[in-house]
Amino acid sequence: DWVWNTLDLAIVGSGIMDMWVLTLVCYLAGVQQRHNKLLTLMRMTRLLRLMRLLRQLKQVQQLYDLSIALLQATEALGWMLILFACFMYAVSIMCTHLIGHSLGIPSDTLKLLYEEVEDQ
Repeated sequence: DWVWNTLDLAIVGSGIMDMWVLTLVCYLAGVQQRHNKLLTLMRMTRLLRLMRLLRQLKQVQQLYDLSIALLQATEALGWMLILFACFMYAVSIMCTHLIGHSLGIPSDTLKLLYEEVEDQ
């Protein structure tokens, strides 16, 4: 549990450093605060606060089970995305051959439907 407390201390310390100390130093020195890599890194460590949620999830069994179920569902959603992409690829090839190469619709019908496009 001391690891989580150390992480919390580091996150809060970097927030205090960014918000109060550096602002005060820059104000007293009359310098505008620049965005350097260290400040960006300190601001990104605030995102680690979300890691504390993992600690809370293990304490409540229903939330832990729900999070595990969501992680398992992402695999199925990934496969559904791949299947959908293959389907869209097949439909686009079919539409290209039927409409683009005038295999399914007579060309004079296409000219009547899309005569504004041909004029431009």
